[in-house]
Amino acid sequence: MRLQLDQFGQIKNYIHLGQAALLFLAWVLTIALLTRPGTTDGRVGWYFGLCWLTIPILIYLVMVPMWSRARRFSNVYAFAALDFLAVILWLSAWAAVASYVSAGKGKGKSTDKNATGCDNFKFGSPGRCKLSETIIVFGVFEMLLFIATAFISFRAVMTFKRTGMMPQNLPGSGGKNDFSAQTQDDFSSNMRNDDDDLDEHPGVGGRQEYAYQKPSLDDSYAPIRQSDHDNDLAQMPAAQPTSPLNHAGLGIHDYNTSYNPGAYSSQSQPMMAGR
Repeated sequence: MRLQLDQFGQIKNYIHLGQAALLFLAWVLTIALLTRPGTTDGRVGWYFGLCWLTIPILIYLVMVPMWSRARRFSNVYAFAALDFLAVILWLSAWAAVASYVSAGKGKGKSTDKNATGCDNFKFGSPGRCKLSETIIVFGVFEMLLFIATAFISFRAVMTFKRTGMMPQNLPGSGGKNDFSAQTQDDFSSNMRNDDDDLDEHPGVGGRQEYAYQKPSLDDSYAPIRQSDHDNDLAQMPAAQPTSPLNHAGLGIHDYNTSYNPGAYSSQSQPMMAGR
């Protein structure tokens, strides 16, 4: 999810985008310089190498503050350190090329005695000298833009030390007040953030709506439909299967055929009294 930056954060990103455009032009011109006939030493090579080194620096400074998934890598001190480090590196880069140009101007082996400056360049053609001066200008602008972003990063450090929060996370800026790192893995496939959903809908469902509740063992083995009537049926003895030779099936009822003299005498006395 893309985070909302404050005004200074947006300005800083726009400056970095401008630096990326200047960096591409400086990289192309340096390649053109290296392909020209002449000699090149490590001073131009350092400038060309710094063009490549600046790419990951700009990616970190631009992309990490913008996305919530990269928020765990955000650090105000790292932002400020990279900006100040880039200022020093670009100062050394364009100064190295400037010393390369100054060492070659007017020291060539031209037959024209009136040739000065780039017309009598020691390390190659006049076009090579002019390309070197052009990349010096791009290096100076790159350094000046890093000075501007370093000032914004220094302001963010002061804000963080005073309030304990990033500028885009201050109350009223539209961001979250909590700058703690996410507990979710960086490469997790879960694209939803439960905390974000709860903050956007504080009155709907609460945290239980997204919480997983482990079922108990009783629930796992309980019948799908259970009532008191089912419990009574469960306590009754099991019904025996009806056999074809069962008396109930033949319509024959059980009678007590055992011999009982007392019962016979009690039945015969009323009959004799009637006679």
